Amino acid sequence: MRRSAWVCLFTVPLVVVCLWLVFQHKPQWYKPVRLDEPGLQRVRRDVASLVDDVGDNMVHGQSFEVTITDRELTEWLTALPDNWPQVRQAWPAELTEPVIAFRNGSIWAGVHFESHGWRVILNVEVTLAVQEDSRYVVVRLRGMSGGSLPLPRWQLERALAPYLEGSGSPRERSSSESTNTVSSLRDLRSVHQLFEGVRVRNRFVWPNGERPFRLEAIDVADGAIRLQIAPL
Repeated sequence: MRRSAWVCLFTVPLVVVCLWLVFQHKPQWYKPVRLDEPGLQRVRRDVASLVDDVGDNMVHGQSFEVTITDRELTEWLTALPDNWPQVRQAWPAELTEPVIAFRNGSIWAGVHFESHGWRVILNVEVTLAVQEDSRYVVVRLRGMSGGSLPLPRWQLERALAPYLEGSGSPRERSSSESTNTVSSLRDLRSVHQLFEGVRVRNRFVWPNGERPFRLEAIDVADGAIRLQIAPL
């Protein structure tokens, strides 16, 4: 009995320390970028060029492909608060240094979280897929971690509770139905639905020219995502 007590005395603190180290570990794929003023200007030009290219392809009415690397998307997200001040006002101050990584067929998104002395890299793994009938795009949450420590679903339920169904008034929910993705998220009632997969109607509107389109295919490879776009 005494021996078991000594084993527990040393084992429990060791487990706690190991879990803390895993929680504080920075995933290998998490590589934030730094942008100086010339870099911010370059990102602004790149985004404007992509918007124009997609808009030009929409006019032709033929299906076309767009490829975006995770490095490009990470730079775009990093530049958002400086290039679009309204984003800075809406974005939580506790979340900084966003990173996107495309790997193993999944989309990994990470962000540095700091609040009340707590610091950790929060990250999620998500998959996207177009249904066979092309009517919906399925967004599925594969997992969420603090550092390299997977978070249990009850913690996700608690963290995402303010964003789930019921937080807004019926009037707010009605007005949001004009936005495809927001409307789909409003239907969520539990994190379990995120793991099962959220269906978003496969009809979107490109802002440059207000042209409707749908996604025919989504291919996530290591380092890049390829979207097959069909104008409607």
